[in-house]
Amino acid sequence: MGLKPLSSLMYVIPSWRKRWSDLDINERIVEVPFVFKNLPQVNKAKILDVGCCETIMPIQLSSLGYKVTGIDIRPYDLSHPNFSFVQEDICETKLLPNQFDLIICISAIEHIGLDTIYGRSNKKSSDKKAIKSMFSLLKPGGKILLTMPAGVEFSQSEFMKIYSPKKIHQLLKDFKVIKEIYYAPNSSRTSWRSQPAEQLPSSPNFGVVTIIAQKPAHPRK
Repeated sequence: MGLKPLSSLMYVIPSWRKRWSDLDINERIVEVPFVFKNLPQVNKAKILDVGCCETIMPIQLSSLGYKVTGIDIRPYDLSHPNFSFVQEDICETKLLPNQFDLIICISAIEHIGLDTIYGRSNKKSSDKKAIKSMFSLLKPGGKILLTMPAGVEFSQSEFMKIYSPKKIHQLLKDFKVIKEIYYAPNSSRTSWRSQPAEQLPSSPNFGVVTIIAQKPAHPRK
C-alpha cells in the first residue's frame, strides 16, 4: 500500500530488477485467503481490522458491503463510504464494547507493546491487553480471525514475538478456539504448507498460525 518510488523504479529497469529481486513468499500467502474464506454473511456485519495500516484489506472488505472500522497507532490514508478509521492504541481504545461481529488481527499482535518500524507503542500496552480489548469489543458469539508468528518455543526480539502453541492458548484463554492451523515455509521460502505444531521452526525462524476463536455467547459463571 502506498507510493514506493524506489521500488517502482527498480521494477521498470530490467537489469535492476534481475539483480535485486529474490523470490521470498511471506506469510501473507496464507493469511489473506484465510480471512476471505472465513468472512460472515454480509447482512450489515460490522468488522474491526486491528493494525490495518499495512494492508488494503479494510477497503476490500468495505467494497464487499461490510461496515469496517480500522484501528492503528499510525494514520491511514485510504477511504471508503463503508470504512471508518480510528487512530489509537487498541489497548486504550475508546470504541464501545460489544459492537463488532468480527475482528481481524493479521500479523499485528506480535508487535503490540514494542517500538518498531510500525510505530512507537505505549509501554503499558501488550499483546494480553490487546486481546482483552478485542474480547470486549466483540459482540457475544462474535469471532476473531487472528494470525501470528509461531514456533516450537516462545521467543521475543525488539521487533516481534514468536508464539509457541502453549503461549497462544494462554493468550486466548477467554475465547473458545474453534480452529487453529500451523504453517511453515520451505527452506527457500517459495511455498508454505500446513504443519503439525511440533514440527514448527525454531527461533529465529518461524511459521504462522491461523486461528478462528469465538467469544462465548453467554458470560462464563
